[in-house]
Amino acid sequence: METVLAKYEGGDVADIDYDRRENLFEVEVIQNDTKHDVTVDGAGENITNEREDGAADQDDLDELGQASISIDEAIKRVFEEASSQDGTVLLDDASLDEDNGTLNWEVELDIDDRDATYYVDAGEGSVRSDN
Repeated sequence: METVLAKYEGGDVADIDYDRRENLFEVEVIQNDTKHDVTVDGAGENITNEREDGAADQDDLDELGQASISIDEAIKRVFEEASSQDGTVLLDDASLDEDNGTLNWEVELDIDDRDATYYVDAGEGSVRSDN
């Protein structure tokens, strides 16, 4: 997501969703309290569409402010954990979510057509899986 963060300097990526049919990423970026919906090609190199989507929700701003681990770091840690799996590992979705008082990056992967969900503690970075 370096391409998106370069364009939206100082912004935070709050959500990434991969569309396999279109081979593109739909990315939600929050910059200066404004939400931007950005579409990036499947290689993650070119922005193909973008639009401002108004003021960011206060809950989203608060959660991003509490997260010590970025979405990029969370995805990197999950891929390191999943690399022990046999087969092709693809990112499907990543988003920040509070569950039972704990703030986590929820990262969903597709590992050889099997869904796998990982949780990265947004404060200290530990990874756990429900698989």
